[in-house]
Amino acid sequence: MSAQTSSREGAASSRRGTPACLPPETKETGISVKRSKQLPPLPPNAIRLVVRPRGELRLRDIPTPRLTKAVQAELQITLPDDFCLRIHPTNNTFTAATTHSSTAEILKTLTSLTIGDHTYLCVAYVAAPPGATRGVISNAFDDETPTRLYQDLVRRNPEYTTLAARRMGKTHSILITFDANEVPHSIKYMGAIHRCTPYRGSPDACTNCRQPGHRYDICPNPKSNLCPRCGTQHLPQEPPCTSTCILCEGSNLTGTGSCKGRNLHQPRKQIKQPETQQQEPVAHGDNFPQLSPGPTPPTQPSQHKQAWTGPLNKDWGPSRSSSKHASFLRATPTLQGALAKSREEAAAAKAEAQAARAEAAALREHIAKLEPQISTLATSYPNPPTPAPTASQPPPPNPPTAPIIANHVNSTSSPHALELDVDTEFLGTQLSAHRPIPPHTPL
Repeated sequence: MSAQTSSREGAASSRRGTPACLPPETKETGISVKRSKQLPPLPPNAIRLVVRPRGELRLRDIPTPRLTKAVQAELQITLPDDFCLRIHPTNNTFTAATTHSSTAEILKTLTSLTIGDHTYLCVAYVAAPPGATRGVISNAFDDETPTRLYQDLVRRNPEYTTLAARRMGKTHSILITFDANEVPHSIKYMGAIHRCTPYRGSPDACTNCRQPGHRYDICPNPKSNLCPRCGTQHLPQEPPCTSTCILCEGSNLTGTGSCKGRNLHQPRKQIKQPETQQQEPVAHGDNFPQLSPGPTPPTQPSQHKQAWTGPLNKDWGPSRSSSKHASFLRATPTLQGALAKSREEAAAAKAEAQAARAEAAALREHIAKLEPQISTLATSYPNPPTPAPTASQPPPPNPPTAPIIANHVNSTSSPHALELDVDTEFLGTQLSAHRPIPPHTPL
């Protein structure tokens, strides 16, 4: 009975997306990752700021209205009606959203929160837009400042809109945020070309309380002074202790190598939704549209993207890649119209060519059918009949008589010529019968 129960539990856990063979720590990691994706949506055109508290502040135990009042009291401003706040269910942070850039600039200066009798330090920064992607270039960082790092990426890669860039911890890798649906294949940085790979983040894990879901710097629990590798309290030793992963309880470092819990956190692929064509209602009467409508007003970029490219996030002004990206977006409808027109012309030319081929084939077939009839007619009528003379034609001249021919022969004969006996009676008979004269026979 217990075996059947365990098998049913294993099947149910596999259907939920968490394999039954994983240790309890990995299952808990999968649950926290699933909870982190179940967030209520924020306004699409709002500027989002993430606030990370420092210290023993557990945000999930604080009501949202009390947290909003604490933010308003700390900044000493009246929050607009479109201001909204969302607490993350696992990583102990909250996101503030507003469509007013002036309010966002003030929220970015938030450094502490007073709740009850305690004051907690915090850090606020502008979050990436919802459609942004992140990529990583390895073995690229040397000793550049954050400002120089960002400006070099923008100057050498004008074909991409770079929103932000920073060094990843103490490594030589650089994390770049792009305003695009896909990560570029390669990126130029400091005179070299680097392969850019999509950023695959691992689930958050805290080395202070050894629990997944949040990081060490925002852990709401008191400092435990545990070893970040093995999770026990001991002095530094040589060789170092054996590492124990918080996510999968393996012998690897937390979230590295072949960690099973790391693979649970996969970035969600953005699927392009097909644009649905809305059917326009039939206009009649007074609702009939004008013949020459006015020009369509240009669309304005969202407040969130302006916050990334404006002075709210950096002090050196908008990037060149942002302007080129905007000009490309404006030129895209014109290019699409030209491509559609060329496709229509190519389809029309193809249809005309097919019609010409069909007509030529029909003509060849018709000629093949007429060839036997032409040969039959040519055999039946070898010589066309001579047309009869009409009344308008003059009558043929009278045939010469025998005396005239005899006189002509005698007059034209030379003295040395032989004398010919011309039978005048024979000639007259032949000429009167209009028959051809037979050849002369010598006497």
